[in-house]
Amino acid sequence: MHDQLVWQELLNALKEYDDKVCPGSISLIERHDAASSAQRPRLQLCILEGVWLVISLSDCGFTIVSAHLANEANETARTTLSKVLEFANAGFESMDALLSTVSPLYRGRFHQSLFDRLTALQTEEGESQSDQRH
Repeated sequence: MHDQLVWQELLNALKEYDDKVCPGSISLIERHDAASSAQRPRLQLCILEGVWLVISLSDCGFTIVSAHLANEANETARTTLSKVLEFANAGFESMDALLSTVSPLYRGRFHQSLFDRLTALQTEEGESQSDQRH
């Protein structure tokens, strides 16, 4: 039961990426690890370029263990798949690092999200300072 709760918490945490990958594509896959007799979580998602990734989660971080094209592959998807496969089995400290490395569209949305947050903070700060002057 505890493991199920951990998996659900992990899935909830990963939902923050839902708007930066193909919406609704994130799911957890259970994999039995014979070496430790434990279930190791794997994550499946489709990046915006149309490439499905299977990502292993461990104490060392995130690793792409496999990738394939979505049903309607175009040239962008094929080019992206080639880049993704260059990073197969490479470790990444965070999901952001992994996705930023293999998905230019993710990277663009991530940067836009940061810009939007900074703009909102700047606007709030300007309004706060304006209110203090009156």
